[in-house]
Amino acid sequence: MEHAMPTMAAESEGATTDDDVHLSPTSVSSGGGGGGGGGPPSVRFKILCSFGGRIMPRPSDGALKYIGGDTRVLAVPRSIRFRDLKKKVEEMFKTDVAAIKYQLLSSDDLDVLVSVTCDEDLAHMLDEYDRFEAKRSPSASPRFRVYVFVPHQV
Repeated sequence: MEHAMPTMAAESEGATTDDDVHLSPTSVSSGGGGGGGGGPPSVRFKILCSFGGRIMPRPSDGALKYIGGDTRVLAVPRSIRFRDLKKKVEEMFKTDVAAIKYQLLSSDDLDVLVSVTCDEDLAHMLDEYDRFEAKRSPSASPRFRVYVFVPHQV
């Protein structure tokens, strides 16, 4: 990548730095990543990070659901590298992170979660994020969610 990665320590949700302005919105994403045809995707993306809960079957129908824990919003530049995203999540929850996983848009159940372990996986996650955002109603509050697991949970 040509540009130095921005430091993440001083950024806050909604803030734009000089680094955000000159970085390509799809610089991490390979292919696709267009966000559904209505112009370029945002330079930043927001995800819900869920941590500390458990994935358990719902008694009524057995469908897997995430129960308990803490969920927080994280807004980061689309150009973020995986190691920096992991560091941000570790700082947010004040714990070591063993895994960051997300649910595919086509799956209604949590039986298949996709692991993010490197920059290429993060690019695939951003493609899925763009598909999710393209289908999401502007008035809908749910956002793209990732699940954070500590070493003993993996």
